[in-house]
Amino acid sequence: MLWGIVLRLVAAGPIMPVRLSLVGLPTALPNLSALGFVGHVLWGAVLGTSVWWLGTRSIGEFDREDPPVEYLR
Repeated sequence: MLWGIVLRLVAAGPIMPVRLSLVGLPTALPNLSALGFVGHVLWGAVLGTSVWWLGTRSIGEFDREDPPVEYLR
């Protein structure tokens, strides 16, 4: 969740409007809205939970129980 907050305040705050203005798209500086903040916090929470969950699994848990096709011949 911390990553989502940092991403929102740094990347979407000052960096994204500057990048958009460099290509000719007018935008407000800084571009900080409540809806964008909530979206980035949710993104950080989902990403953090996914990385944690995948990190707690061992490689063997994702293996199939069935033998490969070449062993069936």
